[in-house]
Amino acid sequence: MKEQVANQRPRSKFKRSPYNRIAKFRYTINGQTKNLKEWCDIYKVQYPTTVYRIKTKGMSAEEALTAPPLPRGGPYPDAKK
Repeated sequence: MKEQVANQRPRSKFKRSPYNRIAKFRYTINGQTKNLKEWCDIYKVQYPTTVYRIKTKGMSAEEALTAPPLPRGGPYPDAKK
């Protein structure tokens, strides 16, 4: 049996859940409050896309969830020339 190194916690056999971090973003849309991951599942939008739109683009949660996806391959409508 291996000895535990001093000042080191034993490792758990279970991995940390990413939903612990995801659940802290709670938004109310149409009178319903859910975490952002649940809203993404309902609107079928990827979670990282929605977070990017909210944090970087400054969109509201509802705008980020209902905005159409950008066309692939450009040119993008907001692109600087």
